[in-house]
Amino acid sequence: MSNEDLFKNHIGVIGAGHIGRALILKLLEKGYPYDNIKLTYNGSIFTFSDISDNNLIDMISSNAEIVKISSILILSVPPQAFKNIGNFNLDDDTLVISFMAGISSETIKKQTGSDNVVRIIPTGPDTIRDSQAIAGVYGRNTCAYELFQLLDIDYYVVDDEKKMNYIAIAGCLPAIFCRVPSDSDEAIEAIKK
Repeated sequence: MSNEDLFKNHIGVIGAGHIGRALILKLLEKGYPYDNIKLTYNGSIFTFSDISDNNLIDMISSNAEIVKISSILILSVPPQAFKNIGNFNLDDDTLVISFMAGISSETIKKQTGSDNVVRIIPTGPDTIRDSQAIAGVYGRNTCAYELFQLLDIDYYVVDDEKKMNYIAIAGCLPAIFCRVPSDSDEAIEAIKK
């Protein structure tokens, strides 16, 4: 799929916290059409301030509207908030990409209605913005993989969803080992502390 084909998808981001905003800003940086991205957030004044500062206000929508128009739905809410966002009754072909740790594909499928679920556990939002993110991925979908490539996420597909638990636990540790040379001044200073 070319970027032109990928860019035709309407992306809905449910949860515009740190990860959600990092994804949106990276998509825009890569040329994704502004009008093909919508977002929701929980009403936090701090999140709204960041949304405003990044000129994303026109993307704000409701969960109901996002579910209706999106061909790709990104879940980036805190795991404990997932049940509160409601059932979506999506079509089976709607791609759901979950950035939530600890919520299984089966649970996501039940609540969203889509059988087309891919889970991803990346390093932090700053690594996404800086094109330094690495991630574990469970689920197979070419469109999702192309989106991760567009976002410059260095991802690794695991064959057993239970392995995602280890990826979530490890957090940013793999990024440190993969991205910071052990003999760099930064690494030596960190070890001294």
